[in-house]
Parts: sequence; C-alpha cells; structure tokens
Amino acid sequence: RRARPRPGLRMGMGNTFGRLFRISTWGESHGGGVGVTIDGCPPRLPLTVEDIQAELARRRPGQSRIVTPRNEADAAEIL
Repeated sequence: RRARPRPGLRMGMGNTFGRLFRISTWGESHGGGVGVTIDGCPPRLPLTVEDIQAELARRRPGQSRIVTPRNEADAAEIL
C-alpha cells in the first residue's frame, strides 16, 4: 500500500512546501545557485534582503556542531 502525500507537501524536481505561503526551491547547490520562489505573499509585505540574510547567517559553518563544514558564501538577492 502506497502512502498518500500530505496536503501542502509536494516533492519532485526541487521541493514545494506550504499552503498559504507556498515555498518552492530550485537550482543547484554546487552550481550557479539555489533559489526560492514564494507564492501567496500579501501585497506590500515588507521583505528585505537583510531579513533573508539574517536567516542564511544562522546556517554558516561554525555556528554549531550540526552544521556543514562547507566554506561557501551565502548571499541573498531578491530578483
């Protein structure tokens, strides 16, 4: 018997999560970059590069023993 996918969670080429805010990832981690598309944002929701960069900084190497030892710069950019 195959398990049914949970509503709001779809896996495939990249990943998509959520219902109200739908987050879809794309790209290659060791290629040109990784991106995220956010669907469902209300108009004029203030979101800045600094907001995203603060979250990326949490996964920098050396933050804890469970993060990756990689040494790659993570720089947010809103397109």
